[in-house]
Amino acid sequence: GELVGVILLAGKASGEGFTQEDRELARALGRHVGVGIHNHHLLREVERRAEENQKLYESLKGSYKDTVLAFAAAIDCKDKYTHGHSERVGKYSEIIAREMGWADEEVEAIAIGGYLHDVGKLVVDRDIINAPYRIDAKQSSELNRHPAAGYEILLPINHPFADIPLMARYHHERPDGRGYPEGLTDEQIPAGAKIVSLADSFDAMTTDRPYRRRRTFEEVVADFRRNAGRQFATPVVVALCRALLKEARGETRPRQMMRLLGKEYVEERNLPALEQLIADLEAG
Repeated sequence: GELVGVILLAGKASGEGFTQEDRELARALGRHVGVGIHNHHLLREVERRAEENQKLYESLKGSYKDTVLAFAAAIDCKDKYTHGHSERVGKYSEIIAREMGWADEEVEAIAIGGYLHDVGKLVVDRDIINAPYRIDAKQSSELNRHPAAGYEILLPINHPFADIPLMARYHHERPDGRGYPEGLTDEQIPAGAKIVSLADSFDAMTTDRPYRRRRTFEEVVADFRRNAGRQFATPVVVALCRALLKEARGETRPRQMMRLLGKEYVEERNLPALEQLIADLEAG
C-alpha cells in the first residue's frame, strides 16, 4: 500500500502494442524492484536505529562508569591514608587482564571489579580503617567483614558484568587456602578475584601507609617470588610482571603503571631481577 516508485513504459521499437504477457512481465519487474527499494529503506532505518541504540548504549555505559568512579572515590574518602587506592586497583586489574589476553568486555569488567572491590569498607568503623598503627585481632575481625559486606552491597545491583560481586567477596582469598572469608583454594577462586587480589596487594606494597613506608621495588619482587602460588595466583603474578617489564622498556604506550608508581620507582638495574622472576615462575 506504499508508493515507492513509478515505471514508465514507452512504445516498442517495432511499433507493436504491448501484449498481456508484456504487461505481466512489467508488473513482475515492478514488484521485484518495489520490494528491493522497500527493503533498502527498511535496512537504512534499521541502521539508523542501530546507530541511535549504540549511542544510547555508549551513553549509558559512560554514565555507569562515571557512577562507579564516583562510588570508588566515596569508598576511598573513608580511608584518609589510601586516597586513590580503588582507582589504582581498577587500573592495575585492567592492565593485568589485558596482558593475560582477556577480551575487551572482560577487561572492562575486571576494571569495574577493581574500582569496587573495597565497597564493603563502607560498613566498617572509620576509626579501624584509619588506625595509624597495626590493628589488634578484634579490630582485624571487624575489618575482615568487608569482602562479604561488599558482596551483599553489590549483589542487588544490575551490573553489565555478572562477576563483579564475586570479585568483591573473594579478593582476599588465597590459592593456599589461608585467605578469607571462606578459605577457598586456587581452583575455587574466580579468575577475576585473583587479579583484583594481586592488584590490591601491589598497590598496598607500593604506596605509603601510616605505619610503614612503601616497599622498594626489590622488596616487591622478593615478595612476588615468595608468595606466588601461595598468596597470589602464579599466572597473575607473571602477567603483572610482564606488563611492568614492557612499560619499563618502553615497549607499550601509555605507560600507566610507571605513571602510577612514579618515574624513579623502577630503575634499569631492577629489570634483570624482574626478567629472572618471570622466567622462574613460568618454568614452575
